[in-house]
Amino acid sequence: MRSRWAAAAALAAAALLASCGGGDDDAASTDGGEIEIAAESDADRMIGEDLVAYLDRNLEADPDEQESFDRACGDEPANPKVAAQCEQARATLDAYSSIDSVEVADGRITIVTGIEPGGDAATVAGQGLCDLIQGADVADFTRGSRILGAGDAEIAACVSR
Repeated sequence: MRSRWAAAAALAAAALLASCGGGDDDAASTDGGEIEIAAESDADRMIGEDLVAYLDRNLEADPDEQESFDRACGDEPANPKVAAQCEQARATLDAYSSIDSVEVADGRITIVTGIEPGGDAATVAGQGLCDLIQGADVADFTRGSRILGAGDAEIAACVSR
């Protein structure tokens, strides 16, 4: 029973962390500064702007949500599923803070980050950003979105729904 509660607590904390935000959809910034948007058309620019607003809204934590997340994920959770969810959340937040730009061409999104390629952490972070692209509902059915890391190395190729 305790492991179910721990899993539920971690999921709730991750949901809180993902659902919090500054509430300002016009601001397109991370800890490192403003996210540049490069687009080939007005429609592509709208996709980029909507995605950045979604990322900002869902990944900028306020102190209360961060505290809940830290309680659920601070010590290594005993439940492997909860530990994996906490790892995913941390990797995604790290990836978010390293976003340099969002490029959109023909509805295909490329998120350019400073993530060092290779290893499990990069893979988890890339998949987390792909999941966020899908969750943003800005270009769900367009194939070819991807996540690039340092040196423009591909970290993840996002699968469309």
